[in-house]
Order: sequence, then structure tokens, then C-alpha cells
Amino acid sequence: REDVLGLCAFTEGHCRVLQQLLERFPPDAVKQKLMVKQLLYCSLQLFTSVAYDAFQCSQVAGWPGLEQLTAGCRRSVAWMLEALEGLGSERAKYLDITVSCTFKLAYIFYNQNLYEEASFVCELFCKRPQTADAYACPEIAPERLHKCFRLQVESCRKLGRLERALACVVQWLAALRGRIGELLAEPVSLWVRVKMDAAKQGAEELRLRTLKEGLEGHSLDAETLVTVLFAELKAYKTIRADTGQERYNVLCDLLEICSEESGRLHERAIGLTELAQVLCYHSYAQQTDCSSLDSVREALRLLELVPRSAQNRDQLLDDQAQALLWLYICTLESKLEKSIERDQRAKAQGLKNLDDFEPNDLNYEGKLLEDRFLYDSISFNLATETALSKSLDDAFTLWKQLLAMPGVPAVRSPEQTVASLHLLAALYKLMAKPFQAMESYLLVRDLCSALGDSLGMAGALCQVTKLLFQLECPSYAQLFLEETESCLQKADSSHDSYLLLQQTCLLLRSQLCCVNHQIEEGLSLLLGVLQNPAMQKITKVWYLLRAHVLQLVAVYLSLPRACLLPELQQWIFVQGWKTPETALAEAHKLFRSIILLLMGSDVLGCQTTASDVQFVDYGDNLLLKWQVLADMLACSEQLVALLSRLEVVCKAKAFCLEAVKLAMKLQASRWCTSFLVLKAQLELQQSELELSHFDLQQALFLLESDAELKDSKKQKGQTKILPRKGKCEGKKPRDPVSELPGEEEGFLKGPALEFVATVSRLEKADALTASPELKPEKRKRLAFLTHPAACTCCLCSDVALSALCLRWLLSCAQGELAAGSAAKGLGLIRAVLLRCTAVATRFAAVLRDKLWGSSVGRDLPALELLDDLVATGYATLALQSLASSQPVEELQEELETGLTFIASCRPHLPSLEFSRASLLLAKAMATVYRLPCKRGNSMDGVFTGSWTSQLPTPTPAEPEAAAVHQTFKTDKAQPQRRKNKMALAPAVRKPRVKKTQRAKPLAVANTNDVFALGDSDSEVPPIIIRPVTVPCTPHQKACPPAKTHVAPGTRTPFTIFSESSPPAGKSRLLRAPRVVGRVKTRLKVTFSDDSDVEDPKVGLTPTATCKTSSTRKALPPKSTGSQASSLGFGGQSSGARPQRGRPGTRRAGAAKENRERVTRRAPSRRAEEEQELLRAIEEEEMMEKELEISFEVLRASEEE
Repeated sequence: REDVLGLCAFTEGHCRVLQQLLERFPPDAVKQKLMVKQLLYCSLQLFTSVAYDAFQCSQVAGWPGLEQLTAGCRRSVAWMLEALEGLGSERAKYLDITVSCTFKLAYIFYNQNLYEEASFVCELFCKRPQTADAYACPEIAPERLHKCFRLQVESCRKLGRLERALACVVQWLAALRGRIGELLAEPVSLWVRVKMDAAKQGAEELRLRTLKEGLEGHSLDAETLVTVLFAELKAYKTIRADTGQERYNVLCDLLEICSEESGRLHERAIGLTELAQVLCYHSYAQQTDCSSLDSVREALRLLELVPRSAQNRDQLLDDQAQALLWLYICTLESKLEKSIERDQRAKAQGLKNLDDFEPNDLNYEGKLLEDRFLYDSISFNLATETALSKSLDDAFTLWKQLLAMPGVPAVRSPEQTVASLHLLAALYKLMAKPFQAMESYLLVRDLCSALGDSLGMAGALCQVTKLLFQLECPSYAQLFLEETESCLQKADSSHDSYLLLQQTCLLLRSQLCCVNHQIEEGLSLLLGVLQNPAMQKITKVWYLLRAHVLQLVAVYLSLPRACLLPELQQWIFVQGWKTPETALAEAHKLFRSIILLLMGSDVLGCQTTASDVQFVDYGDNLLLKWQVLADMLACSEQLVALLSRLEVVCKAKAFCLEAVKLAMKLQASRWCTSFLVLKAQLELQQSELELSHFDLQQALFLLESDAELKDSKKQKGQTKILPRKGKCEGKKPRDPVSELPGEEEGFLKGPALEFVATVSRLEKADALTASPELKPEKRKRLAFLTHPAACTCCLCSDVALSALCLRWLLSCAQGELAAGSAAKGLGLIRAVLLRCTAVATRFAAVLRDKLWGSSVGRDLPALELLDDLVATGYATLALQSLASSQPVEELQEELETGLTFIASCRPHLPSLEFSRASLLLAKAMATVYRLPCKRGNSMDGVFTGSWTSQLPTPTPAEPEAAAVHQTFKTDKAQPQRRKNKMALAPAVRKPRVKKTQRAKPLAVANTNDVFALGDSDSEVPPIIIRPVTVPCTPHQKACPPAKTHVAPGTRTPFTIFSESSPPAGKSRLLRAPRVVGRVKTRLKVTFSDDSDVEDPKVGLTPTATCKTSSTRKALPPKSTGSQASSLGFGGQSSGARPQRGRPGTRRAGAAKENRERVTRRAPSRRAEEEQELLRAIEEEEMMEKELEISFEVLRASEEE
């Protein structure tokens, strides 16, 4: 270090001598001056090299000679800059030497964090006017000049002198002069980074400053200034932070320069498109009156006015497509915002009240999930979707036209075009349009190929492969996966996204192995991805990949045991995943977590304790937002279907309702229809036929409604957009508590009809106060099956809509079968199965043409999208064959066809095992039915040889004794604890309330059996024979039968005689009483006005005054049969007087509770106490009827 100081002193002395020598030369001694300056530069260059090399290994900080070294370096730069004058043609050469030496001398200090000294050395070079001509010299590489300015700006930035750093950037831009449009990327990037530092430090004045303000004193022309501002805008969009405020201020300057009167229509249109992007996610209501939609519509209007030419063709096509894309995004965001606000208003008004439910309602948990105002949010259908997506389709068409020619198009920013195409594909995926999404990703591949971006190509091809797997087209998926792996081999492995794409490819390869029956190889790949340390990264994209991994884990766990061997299954168990539902539920949680991190809890409508998150539109967030929403809807669909197959109906319904609400907020009509059909199937599993039909009708409205639902606000005409600079207000705060609806709205709304008391039909049909009988509602049906196979309507020409129509029709057929319309249901299923084949064949050809063009030589792919639906259809036929009393030959042939079809399916289909089990069970039952005919004996004779113990045949004279005797013989084989609890009537078991898809046919009762149930319209409780007790029919409530305890300890056979029993020939019991008349209800309206006192009165009868039991139900009301079966009661209605507050079933419920308490008492007192209790209940009910009649008579007398 001391040697360097000595050399520095020597160099200074030598330079002073040379300077004195130069001063003595006459002005015309050019050659002598040049020789002296050459010696000067040689001496300074030598000093610079020695000092630079010496201080690479030694520390300068804290060294006593630091100040002397700094001054010497600064003087050396000054001498070199002064010597540049008068060099003539040699000037560029020595300017290059000056640039190099300046950077080396300053970097000695910058490298050791001595930013003050580094800035002190570089400052002279950046300020001197000689530097202004440096960029005009073609001999000097611009990067060498950039290094000096960059070091100066970074030194000021490190010192915290942000205003000084911004001034250095302005000097840098001014030095560019004529090459500013070519070389401004580097200085503008530094300007933006310094501005971000100012924002972090809270320096609002610096944060709001734009380059237009910084360059005011440099007299730049308008064209150059517009170029600089667009570069600043582009730099802000690359920053991973919220730059909405900065972008808005730049756009204010840009739109001020590019006014409509200036003639720069194209530039103004581009600025308005950028302004729409800012206003879409930030609020500047105080600074501008226009919305994001106003801005983007004005941009499209101006783009139509721009003259076309060969020079601006590509850029104009790209800018129009960008504007159309953002027109769709802004419209979607606006509708999403309104949906969230409407949802929050509904919650604030307390529309769901826990008091609306019965205290002992068996369906309480399911009703708690219901939202009575759920369907009010359906303000869209396919017609509105087509109108909304028109801008998206137009953008897609323009980009196809732009990229039809090979090479890189002449657009403003190819990177921005790639990002916009990714957005386009993600939005198509969110709309459930897989073919359009694939074509968009193929456009991304073509553009990235022209740009030489192998990672971009691999990312686009990964998305195409995923979509092909969703369409169940593994043959094409394999081709694109191989192309993806080939692109990945050529890519830069040091890039940040390389590892993510590599793991994604391994995941897709594992999925392909699963589809192709290579289970062990695929599982090894899957576990390798799952165990990769990178999967633990805490970033949103890695969370997303982990969720996709768990979805594939669920697929492997769902495989048949013949495919997934126990030792392979154990591999997954070791990772902590035991069942497919746990893996799929965890994937769903991850998707929800990403949405909460990105957009907050408002989109999902859930309550969170943490502070709400506002969406920030930077980096990949825009793309990730739409991707994760689409992935979550797909995951929810799989989860609901899985839970439905597992009969976890309530949980499945909860996920389904959440997905329906999300799809409604996004106005995604296809997803909404899909989840409504799933909900209809869940209601059918709970025997809620009316609710199932109602959901199907809502889905039908989305599919076939031609009505265009007009928006409340008309589209504005031309808007004068004059934004003013100002501070961002952020997103509009959503007030969770809004005002209650006004008086008029509440009046028009009226009470919910399910809570209005009803009365039975009056005796006189011509009574003036009687309501007309309502005609049954005519059920609409999809006309999809009546269309020809080559129909070009929107339902038939779209693969997703065709699949939805077929699912809807299958659900409708299942509803018909559950309602007892076997002919309609079976005919519909057969038509659906036939149409599935035609649809698959048609869209296989469409898919080939979309991916490979019009290549006739390529074989058609096997599109297996509808295989799961076909398997479910055959399973439904199997269940119907089980429900029939005799096997139908036509059904048996279809079952064989179904088994053949399922045998040809791939093992990963979700409902494969369920469908196979249903078909095999149906085939077994049909075989059993045919055995008696083959052997010529009865059904009992078929199984006689297989039974381990023979049941004695009772004699006709003593059926009761034989049955009881057989009971005690079988009781000996039971354990002692179990024997004490056995009932004496094994033929009649305790009824269990179980909701199934359809009612199973009752076994034919033996007419000679005294314990056989009679033919009754309503459910008859079990009849229990007790000693010395006259048999009687209990109250029509489904209560558990009393159990007679057998005294323990005795083993001696004995016979029970019942003297109260009738003779053997007259042992048939009386049937349960029939319902006198079917109850038809009408609404009972009580007027508070006294103007109707002269209305004629109708004579009141007990039948007229008897009310039906008013259990609260959600709209639409269930049928009587479904309600009775679900709650465990018979079909007969019980009289109950409506009262204020709770419905009038409280007394009956208390009586039922008392009876259940009685059945648990000692056997010796049970019969007597039950008889007394039943008598008391009957007397109490008679008294209530008399009081009710008296009350009506009293009211009539008062009105007279």
C-alpha cells in the first residue's frame, strides 16, 4: 500500500511536469502536444493498473493514506479529462482509456464499501460536458460508459442520498442524447429502483416524481419524452412491489403530452390501456372521474382511428389485442367486486337466522349450509357469457393473426405479449374452455420459440399436457410431454424457474405412468417429487405445485387394489397419506391458502381473524390469480364427487356450496352448472327429490336460457379522460355493515312461503274463500338429445358444454328413477349412453385439428373424457335392475355391455370401482333369480344346501309358537350379554332412518303369519306381543320398539301360551287405519283490515280446522313422501295448532319423549304405564280439538 502511495506521488509530479510542458508549446504544435499527452495517458494508465491490482488483496478502510489516495485518484481523472481537448481523431481512443481508468479507480473504493470515496472519484467524469459526446463515438462500447454512471448512482443510493442518485440518473439520460431511445433501459431501471427505495423510506415527494419532471431543464422533444415515459412505465411493471401510484403519475404525464389534439392517437390509446390496468386494482376517485372500463373502451375507440400501414401492422394488432384482453379483465373484476359487496350486504343483514330451524330437526346440519338467497346471484347464463367473452375471443383472433407469420413480430414488448398470452390461456381455463386454452398456450410456444426462450416453451407445453390429461387424452399428452422434456434439456439450468418446470415434468410423467398401468414406476416418480427439498419452499408457485402433487396422490390412493399392491400402497402411507379424501382435502386447503394470500378472504366469503389482504398486481400475481381460481374449482369438483361416492353428503354439500358461490362471483357459467348438477345429485342421495329437481332447473336456466340479462348501467359514450396527479386511495373499503333494506323493499319482499301456516282443503269446493288448486309444474328438459350429432349450436359444438349436458341428463334420469318413473329414467339413460359415443368421436377429431392442423394422416386420439359418465350410467342401470322384483332381459344385456366397457377402461377413473361393484352385484342377483327356474324349485330350495342350520317349518296351526320357539333356539348361540337384549319378534326389526337414493321394494309378507305387516298407506310401527296384554296400534310416531328382556340363567326349553291370542284360523291382525283423505294445503291469509267482515262464512268442521304439521323447510318445499322418509315418520299428517313463536309440534314431541322414557322402565310396569299414557295422549288431543272448535265459534260470533 505504501508503494502505491509513492507511485501516486511520483505520477502526480510527472503529470505536473507534462502539464507545464504542454503550456509552453505554441498552438500550432499539434504533433508535439499529442506526443506529450500520450506520455501523460501512459503514466496515468500505469498508475491505475498498479493501484487496482494492489487493492484487490489489501484493505483500504482505516488506512491512514486513504485520504491521500482518494485525492490522487480524483486528480488523475481530472488530468485525463482535460487532456481530451484538442486530440482530434485520436479523441475516441483516449476517451475509452479515460472511461476504463475512471471505473477502475472508483471501483477500488466501491469494492470495499467506501461509497463516499467512490462517488467522489466518479463525480468528475459524470459531470464534465466532455462525457456527453462519449455515447456518440461508435468505437466505445456503451456498456463501458454505463459502468461509470451505474457506479456513481449506486454509490449515492448506498449512502442514502436518493435525491442525488436521481439527479445522477438524469445526467446519465442527458448524456445519451441521440441514442436515448436505444440505450435508456439501464438508466431508467436504476431510476425506478431508487424510487422504490424512496417509497420504503416514506419520501413521498421523491416517490411521486416522474422522469418528465426530472428532465425539464434538458429541452427534450415530445417524441423523446414519450419514449422515456413508456420505458419508465415498463420498468415499474418488472418490480415485485406495488407500483400503482408511480405508474399512475407517469400515465398522467404521458396522457398530458399525448392529448387527442396532439395527433398521437396510437400512443394515447396505449397509455389509456395502461391506465385501465392501474384503475382496475387501485382507486383514484379524487383525481379522475373515469373507471377502468371507460379507459379501455376509449383506448379501443382510438385504436380504430389509427391509420394502418405495413410498418405499424404488428404493433397495432398487438395493442388492440391487449386492450381487448383488459376489457374482459376489467369487466370481470368489476362484476367480482359487485358480487363480493352483495355477499357482504347479505351477511350484514343477517339473512340466515338460527331461529329458523326446529330445535330437534334431524336435517339441521344440512339446512344450516343452505343459503335461501343463493340462487338470487344467478344473473348470468350462456348468452351473457358469450357477450362477455367476445372481447377475449377477439383478442385471441388478433394474436393468431399476428403470430401466423414466422419470426418475432414487431411489437412494443415481446415479453409483454408472452405474458398477455399466458393471461389469455388462464382465463380460458377459468371459463372451462379447454380447446381455446390449449390454442393460446400453443401461441405462447410459437412466440417463445421465435425468441429462443426454451424455458418459456417448456412452461407452455406443460400447461398443454395438463389440459390433455383433464380431457382424458393420454396419447396426445405423451407427445407433448416428450416435447416439453426436450425443451427443458436445452434450457438454462441456472434459471430460477428451471427447477419448478423440471419437477412439474416429473409429476406429469408420473401421471402418464398411472394412466398407462405403469403403477410402480409412476409412484416412484411421484414420491421423488414429494420428497424433493424444494417442495418445502415458502412461495406461492411451490404451494401450487404441492397441491397438484397431492391431487395425484389421491388418484393413486383411489386405484383398485389389483393395481395398487399393498407394498406400493405402503410407500404412500409412509408419507402420511392414508386415504384419497385426506390428500384431496389437503390440496384444497393449499389452493384456499394461496387465494387468501393473493386476494384475501372476500373472494371465498370466509371470515378470517388476520387482517384482510388486498390484491397487488405485480409480477406473476396477475397470472397466478386466475390459475389458482381455476385449479381450486377443479379440485372442488373432484372433492365433492369423491365425498359423494363415500356418502359423506353433508361435507360434500358444504364444499359444493362454497364452489357454487365462487363460480357465481366469477360468473363462470360452466363451473356453476357443474356444481349445481353435483348438488342435485347430493340432494338425490338424501331423497330430496324436489330440491334435486330445483337445482337441475337452475342449471337448465344457465344452459338453455336465451334471455340476455341486461346490465343496469348503460354503456357510456365517448369519455373525456383527464387524470390528475395525486395520492392513491387504495381499493375502496368495503363496509361489512351496510344499511338495512328500505321500507318499500321489505314490503315487496314479503314473508318466505315456507314459514306461512297452511290449512287443509275445505269441504265445499265452491267456497268463495277457497284457493284454486295449483296445477303441477311442467318440468322442462334439455333439448340436447334432439339435436343431430353434427349440430353447430353452442351446446353441441363445445366439448365442456356437451359433457355438462350429458351429466345433467343423467342426473335427471336418476331423479326420474327415484321418483318411480322407471320407463322415463331408463329411456333417458340409454339415450345418454348412445350420445356419449357420438360426442367422444366428434371432439376427438376436433382436438386433432386444433393441435395438429388439418393433418389427415394422424390417427384420431382416444378421447376418454366421458368414460366416467358412461360407467356411472351403467351403474345406474345396475341399481335399477336390483330395485326390480324380477330380472329384465334387456337390462341384463346392458349390464353385460357395461361390464365389458368397464373392463376396457383405465384404472384411474374416479367411479370405476363403484360402477364395477354395482354391475357385478346386479349380475349376481340376476343369476340368483334364474336359478330356481333352472332347478325347478323355489328360491328357498336353491339355498337349502348352503345354509349351515335348517330352520324348522312351522305348522299351519301354530305359527306363533313356532316362531317364538325358533327365536329361543337361535338365542342359545348368542353371548349371555347379547341374549338379554334380544327382542321376541325377529321378523320385525327396529326401523332405521337411512336416506338412500331410492326406496327398496318390501319383501312379500306371508299371509298366514300373525306378525306380518299389513298393507297400509302409512308406515306401521312394529307390533310387539306381550303377555296378558291386548294388542293395540300405538300412536303414529316412529318410536323404537320395546325390547322384552329374557331372564338370564335358564337353559330349559319351554313354551309360551298367550290366551289372549285368537285362534289359528283367525290370527290375522287388523290393518293400521288409513288416512281419511289426502291433505291438500292452501295458504291461510289473515287480513288486518276490517273491510272484509261481510265476507260469507264457511261452516267450520274439524277437518277444515285441522292444520298440517308445519316443519320449517328451505325453498323449494319437499314433497310429503320425501319429508316423511327423511324424518322417520309415516305419511299421515298429525294435527297441530299453530301458535306464536315455535310451531305447534312441541307437545307431540314431548309426548314422544315421554313414551321413549316409558319404554326404558321395568318390564313389569311397562305395559300398564304405556296403556295409561296412550289414553292420556288421546284425551289431550280430543280436548285440543274441542278447544280449537270452540275458539273458532267464539271468533265467528264476535265478528257477527
